[in-house]
Amino acid sequence: ANYSNENENLIIILHGFGDGPESFYDLPEHWKLEKTAYLILPGCDNLSDDLYPADDKNSKSLFSWFDYFDPKTCEWYDEFSLDVQKGCYNNIEQNLDKLIRTHLVKECGWNLDQIFLFGFSQGGTVALEYLYWLAQKHPDAHLGGVVGISTQLLGATRKQICNLEKDEPH
Repeated sequence: ANYSNENENLIIILHGFGDGPESFYDLPEHWKLEKTAYLILPGCDNLSDDLYPADDKNSKSLFSWFDYFDPKTCEWYDEFSLDVQKGCYNNIEQNLDKLIRTHLVKECGWNLDQIFLFGFSQGGTVALEYLYWLAQKHPDAHLGGVVGISTQLLGATRKQICNLEKDEPH
C-alpha cells in the first residue's frame, strides 16, 4: 500500500472464500481512482493445508475470513449459526479492526472516514459485518464506506436486526 500524504482515500480489498489477494491485484489499475491507495488483504485462515496434499508444491494459497463449516464434523453450519457469527466477529476484532483503527488510523495517520472496504462474496460479508460491528461497539466511529459484491450479512446478524426492529416502538 502507498501511505504517502498525496492519497486522500484508502480502499481495503477483501477476497471471497477459498481465494487469495492475488485475484484482485489488477483492480486498482482498472479503477484508476486518483489520490487513492489500496491494501489487498489475505483472509485470516489459510485453507491450503486442508484442501491440498502436503506434497503439492504448485498449489496457490487459499484463504477464508471465517468458518462456514464445523472444523470437528466438517458439516456446514446452519445459515443462522451463532458459531459463524462468533468466528467472524473474532476475526474482525482481532485482525481487521486492529489493522484499521490501531495501525492505519493511530499509527499511520489515516482518518477512519478516508478508509473504504470493498469485499467480494465472503470478503463482502466481512466488510458489511465490520460496518455493523463498528456501529454497535464504537457508535462514534464512521468508515468512509463499504461496497459489497455478491454478498450479504450473516444470517444471525440479519435475525438480530429483525428482532431489534420488532422491539422498537413505531
